[in-house]
Amino acid sequence: MECSSLFVSHLPHPTGIGCNPVSTVVAGTRAARARTHFTHMENHHFLCWGLLANWKVGGMEAYLADPNQVVMLDGGLATELETRGCDLLDPLWSGKVLLESPQRIRDVALAYLRAGARCIITASYQITPQSLMEHRGLTEDAAVAAIEESVRIAQSVRERHLKEKPQAAPVFVAGSVGPYGAYLADGSEYRGDYVRSAE
Repeated sequence: MECSSLFVSHLPHPTGIGCNPVSTVVAGTRAARARTHFTHMENHHFLCWGLLANWKVGGMEAYLADPNQVVMLDGGLATELETRGCDLLDPLWSGKVLLESPQRIRDVALAYLRAGARCIITASYQITPQSLMEHRGLTEDAAVAAIEESVRIAQSVRERHLKEKPQAAPVFVAGSVGPYGAYLADGSEYRGDYVRSAE
């Protein structure tokens, strides 16, 4: 089975400034249903603790083992959404569009694949069960379903692109999880100024 999904978690940089992307590969097939759960860890970062899928990394591992292979990621989702007229002044950022206009997410992801990207990232950087419950009044189950939908959207865009252009394979999907600062929705993940108080 070829691995076609990638999980990306943004962890704090060792210096405490900015983010240090850390990637974990998970298997992605049409049959596998990736369920993403988040837990508010002691270090105040939302991390994925479980993805239910057939765990096998052979396809992607083999692909990336070749030093001549390059995987081009998509571009800035939020920037392109704003260019297309979306208002992202919201605590959920691009997650707002995911909930209200998912077709716009599909359109942007497909445009990036058509431009040559080989990996598209889910529109889930700034959404967590907690933020969705807090800012949209969703139940926990509905919040998890919304995050799952971000994965399904990306996978459906990949499948559409590969039907149009089979020679583009392999195309990967990366699931994005923002740090605790993204949940705060105040830009603090870029400044590294959120700490646990000793008081």
